[in-house]
Amino acid sequence: MTIAFYPGSFDPMTNGHLDVLIQALNVASKVIVAVGIHPGKAPMFTFEERAALIKQALAEQLPGEAARMDVVSFDNLVVDAARQHGAQLLLRGLRDGT
Repeated sequence: MTIAFYPGSFDPMTNGHLDVLIQALNVASKVIVAVGIHPGKAPMFTFEERAALIKQALAEQLPGEAARMDVVSFDNLVVDAARQHGAQLLLRGLRDGT
């Protein structure tokens, strides 16, 4: 089983995030969406709200694939969190800064 780890703030979830997640499910058996929690930042949505939005977005786009995704929180280094969840792949989206 190939496990992919997709870290980010997901505050809020965007179509770009969803696109990366859908494509990741074509490569990995399971995708762990990891919501980073930073005590010094005030997010727009709570972790629970972000997790629900992520699950809802995937359920609407790929109704039968929800079992292949987990949403977790982390507050340590990405590489340590990925190892903790047994991930073999680390996913990152790209954004245009202009």
